Amino acid sequence: MLTQTKIRTLLACVWLTAGCLPSMVSYARALGGQNLLSNGDFSNSDGPLAGWMYDYRWTEHKRYSDNYKHVTVVPTQGTKRNVLKFTIPQHIAVDLGYGVKVDSEPVPYEPGTRYKLSASAKTTGPNCRIYITGYRWKPGVKPHDKPTLKDLRRAFKQGAGEMLYFKGKRDGPLSNPARNWSRGSSSDFPPKKLSEEGQKHLNRSKFLVVHIIGIMGNGGELYVDDVELTKISR
Repeated sequence: MLTQTKIRTLLACVWLTAGCLPSMVSYARALGGQNLLSNGDFSNSDGPLAGWMYDYRWTEHKRYSDNYKHVTVVPTQGTKRNVLKFTIPQHIAVDLGYGVKVDSEPVPYEPGTRYKLSASAKTTGPNCRIYITGYRWKPGVKPHDKPTLKDLRRAFKQGAGEMLYFKGKRDGPLSNPARNWSRGSSSDFPPKKLSEEGQKHLNRSKFLVVHIIGIMGNGGELYVDDVELTKISR
């Protein structure tokens, strides 16, 4: 029988070979908890971006009026596997500093449950931030069973030291993907040490949303795949 230690060792050895990463991620998923995101591998038959918000024109926020033009899903080189691609010009990534983003569909938050966020990524220049956000109903919206971001307002987000990291110290404001595919993960959610004010914001949260934003670094392409939000304990 494979113990958790043996499984982690096996995965660590294979992940050193970047070309084997997608297949091993699928293997890891089979061994771990169920992904709470409906289309974390961008292969949904309803559309590769089903389950993700990438067009923010409805917000009337001028910074993100063209966001949808910079987000696509493409096959990885030499395979038919889909990956999320951000094409981020230098002036958007750095000079203006607001980047290109996507958000997952809301996932019901279960107080008392702990969660883990993980993803694979590589970059030709842009950096990114990948983290969990908590949302609550907007005032005046009657709760229903199919909420979108249009129905919600943000209540809580992971900060530096808690978001998903790919390399380096786990305390900075950026997730730091490498130029070759690598796997990153977040600290457990919710954070174990919260201020009184932070706990109040968390207590208001009814849903969790995974936020991915390509920002800072340099202009170029950011690729993301196999985004997973899983329950790890209760």
